[in-house]
Amino acid sequence: MDDQVSHTMPDVLERLAFGQPDAIVTVDPAGARRAAELNGEVDALVGTLLGAGIGSGDRVALCGENSALFLVIYFAVLRLGAVIVPLNSRWKMAQVRSALALVSPQLLIWAMPGDELPVVPTTTTLVVATDGRGLRSQLGAMGRRGGDRGLARLQGGQLAALLFTGGTTGTLKAAMLSHSNLMANARQFATAVGIGREDVVAATLPWFHAFGLTVTLNAPLLARSRIAIGGRFEPASCRDFIRDQGVTVLPAVPPMLEALGGAPHANQLRMAICGAGRLDEVIRERFEAAFGAPVVEGYGLTEASPVTHCNPPWAVRKGSVGVALPHTEVLLKELDSEAPVTEPGRKGEVLIRGPQVMLGYWNAPQESAEVLRDGWLYTGDVGVVDEAGYLRIVDRQKRMVKIKGENVYPARVEEVLMRHPGISDIAVISRASEPERLMALYVSASGIQEDSEALRRYCQGALSSIEIPQHWVAVERLPRSAVGKLLWVEVEQMAAAY
Repeated sequence: MDDQVSHTMPDVLERLAFGQPDAIVTVDPAGARRAAELNGEVDALVGTLLGAGIGSGDRVALCGENSALFLVIYFAVLRLGAVIVPLNSRWKMAQVRSALALVSPQLLIWAMPGDELPVVPTTTTLVVATDGRGLRSQLGAMGRRGGDRGLARLQGGQLAALLFTGGTTGTLKAAMLSHSNLMANARQFATAVGIGREDVVAATLPWFHAFGLTVTLNAPLLARSRIAIGGRFEPASCRDFIRDQGVTVLPAVPPMLEALGGAPHANQLRMAICGAGRLDEVIRERFEAAFGAPVVEGYGLTEASPVTHCNPPWAVRKGSVGVALPHTEVLLKELDSEAPVTEPGRKGEVLIRGPQVMLGYWNAPQESAEVLRDGWLYTGDVGVVDEAGYLRIVDRQKRMVKIKGENVYPARVEEVLMRHPGISDIAVISRASEPERLMALYVSASGIQEDSEALRRYCQGALSSIEIPQHWVAVERLPRSAVGKLLWVEVEQMAAAY
């Protein structure tokens, strides 16, 4: 790891700009951007934001796609001591309004194309801009508000970012991440997977998501890797992008790897890093055959900045999300008590303690107290740790179903069914009306509904009788987030219709 003296992510960019001004930070189809150039734009925007009355502690929401402009805004807000609030650029306007109402930002920078604009709270100023010059012009027109607040020295424990989470379970929350959280997780991850100056890391995951922000922006910048900025994911263009930009590290989610697998493809890739969802072994094998590079699976959650585990690229254990990152403690506790799990291979709830664990949820003390106890983050995920310390995630504890007194994990059922050649996507749940009967909602690979009895027979070789779904429903598509996670509230609404 090159940078051992910087204490915040803005320090990293500034030190790079002064020490290696011509170092290439980002590349995209428009060309390369160098450290001194980007740092100069960050400094200019800091001055403009100060002039507009934005200062330390203020919340600045940002909605835009991955770009050099996003990077400049992100670092300017952090350097100012303000709090960056990235908004999901795939959200509907109603979802944007809910997020704004939750965090009440002083400023919203809208960097999205098109004429549709969000309705903002009366306490929020809306600025629309798709380039740096236009942004500074609009902010300058706001005039000075609130006096000259100046720049204060950043503190590690100071709030840096509010990242939204919980949308898949129906309750939107904002995880409070400090400067130390962001810096620690960038260093932990870069060290664990061994990225460095020779690497080109693809930024195809959105920076509004913790996975994309840490793994494709913060960590590669800290490691002096080049950041290759791509547009929204599309398989054919992404293959060309990987080849043309000389990408060596591809962070991705399982649906991306599935779409990219297939025919062999010329590339310089040395690894793909996969997270944010269950990785089926068939998807892994097809991708590795096509690209000739291993898939390194990891694990994390927004509340941990987000990465807590990753397979060492040189010691991958398939089916596992790897070992704990440096300076990360892991504890499994019994599912029905606070007692620790003491025997390898026994299921328990995963608890995490380390420098990447969030400060809490914004304006939600009760929810914060439920997941942060005695320094431990209660993840709500059920896992198993083997004798070498490798973690395997079984399912979310909240998804666990009691059938005839036995614990049944829908993720296990989904894993089996994803191997069926006629199924391309699957969600297994129990409905409130029939809590002890599983329902499988699946997307047919051929577009033709599968025979339910044939699916049941397929399950019999790998699942117990209580794990086999009783109801089978073919659907056109399953609702997923921008990073491929199933949206369970919408899945439940779909199931309720049958």
